[in-house]
Amino acid sequence: MRVDLSKVVTLDFESYYDPKYSLRLKTYNTSSYIRDPQFKAHCVALKFGDGETVTYRDKDIKDALHAVDWKSSHLLCQNTAFDGLILSHHYGIVPAFYYDTMSMARGLHANMSRASLAVLAPMYGVGSKNVKALANTKGLRNIPEELWPEFLAYNAEDTRQCYEIFKIMSACFPEAELDLIDLTIRMFCEPKLYVDVPRAQAEVDREIARKAELVALTGVTEADLQSSAKLAALLRAAGAEVPMKLSARTKMQTFAFAQTDEEFVALAAHPDEKVRHLVQARLGVKSTIGETRAGRFVTSGQDGQRLPIMLNYFGAHTGRWSGGDKMNAQNLPKEERDDNNVPIPLTGELRKSIIAPPGHQIVVCDSKQIECRVLAWLAGQQDMLDLFATNGDPYCALATEIYGRSITKADPDERAVGKCGVLGLGFYMGAKRFMGTLAAGILGPKLDMPLEECQAIVDIYRSKNRAIKNLWRKMEQMLYRMLVKKSSDSPDAITVFRPDVIEYDATTVWLPNGMGLHYPDLHAEWNERFERYNDYSYRANKEFVHIHSGLLTENIVQALARIIVGLQMLEIAKRYSVVMMSHDEIACIAKTEEAQTCLDFMVEQMSIPPLWASDLPLGAEGGFDVCYSK
Repeated sequence: MRVDLSKVVTLDFESYYDPKYSLRLKTYNTSSYIRDPQFKAHCVALKFGDGETVTYRDKDIKDALHAVDWKSSHLLCQNTAFDGLILSHHYGIVPAFYYDTMSMARGLHANMSRASLAVLAPMYGVGSKNVKALANTKGLRNIPEELWPEFLAYNAEDTRQCYEIFKIMSACFPEAELDLIDLTIRMFCEPKLYVDVPRAQAEVDREIARKAELVALTGVTEADLQSSAKLAALLRAAGAEVPMKLSARTKMQTFAFAQTDEEFVALAAHPDEKVRHLVQARLGVKSTIGETRAGRFVTSGQDGQRLPIMLNYFGAHTGRWSGGDKMNAQNLPKEERDDNNVPIPLTGELRKSIIAPPGHQIVVCDSKQIECRVLAWLAGQQDMLDLFATNGDPYCALATEIYGRSITKADPDERAVGKCGVLGLGFYMGAKRFMGTLAAGILGPKLDMPLEECQAIVDIYRSKNRAIKNLWRKMEQMLYRMLVKKSSDSPDAITVFRPDVIEYDATTVWLPNGMGLHYPDLHAEWNERFERYNDYSYRANKEFVHIHSGLLTENIVQALARIIVGLQMLEIAKRYSVVMMSHDEIACIAKTEEAQTCLDFMVEQMSIPPLWASDLPLGAEGGFDVCYSK
């Protein structure tokens, strides 16, 4: 079924903002800006199908909006989360369907820095944005008469451009992906969940105390830790080698002190306690996400308001959703448990501060090890597939190989090493990064392990999983062929692995849902010594980022897993209200008496493989509670 343009109502609000009340400020996220008492809609533009665009000033907005038959109308905006929440929160309006050109642009052009109208309009040849008209209204709660003509024209032109872009995009956009955009926007514009405000506030207080404790352990000041130069001096004085990297911005050597820098994270396992404390404290003071996010939860839940869940459709290069609204509900910490399976106090508190409406439960279901299942399926690693098909434990299986004795769930540390290996080593992770991952506790408890032992584990994994190792070689060939294809006269796509699943050309890996992984301006360096290309990179936004066989493997596996979970989410949404999701986890609300039935249905749906991977063994597990506790 193609898009029925006659049902599309394109809409765009223009609202009041000033230097202290703006979405550009860190103090405001989208929901708090819209819900703030200062909010005022200056005007709105409406366009029905191919008809003329009509604008309405502040005093006429409410009547104009309520004159529309929204039960049969499909809302289209450039940033539908913003305009849609204004509609629902201030006017009580919910359309039959949500379209969003910004989300569609992220899906079609994943490497754009911003899928803004200012970028899209000239790219699609539908005009350009007049930024002057909006700037003239900054700080004005009452627009002077002389500014209205240009301001309304600006409003109308943005709306026209949005519609024209949508007509082009919708002609090639997969229907199921449009359904996922609609579902994603509903989580934000029609929120169902609430916030346990005291619990969220306790998390704010705990984050502040945790940072102070980390700093106190170092014996230095927070200012010393914030300064990269001072931190480097402190690390050297403690006998640590200071990691360096090439700055993408300056193209010069700089300190590698980010949480994404493997060598720095690996210092968290340094034998000297001083070094460990310095690294942990630096990561703590530089990361404000816990404290800031908890504070936003408190603000969102005040006065009994519901919690809007903003997820960015195609927020990641692989098509996965990313967290939005400056809250990132995608990576809320889960509850930790000790060796006796007893919950550790004050863990997962922010997650548990999300609560269901009265008389309901939050039902959460997680796709079990979906990425390593997809990896094994793509590579043809049959022994791993057989293990998954018989509900075996892949973490214990690898740990048994590593330790040379039978490992079960009664061996939590050894199993955690196996888990880290299964989830990480399949994407060509090396020993140093493996060591850092264990030390940081990213995939389980924090474990310190010597580099030599980590290298031995890497070797065991690669010798045991030769089909996966062979997949990396195929990915290396794919990169080479994409590079060569870029300069070839032949436009034909090359089919690889499974002919009905993946194809690729010079810039894109095409996926079974009709979307693609884009690698524009792919290039590499010729290695004279080995007579081969290496150091592959591609343009992402305004920078070039490296790509290698292991990372390409991870990209494709993540993309396929995301497609599977997205399709499952759509099936579940036909019966239950999907209120949020996190990578491989889907959350619904159901009446308390129906919670178990809902969970059973979710497990069933999330265990069904897609048609293009009918031999892929999937599994799921979950639970339910009055709070988001799983």
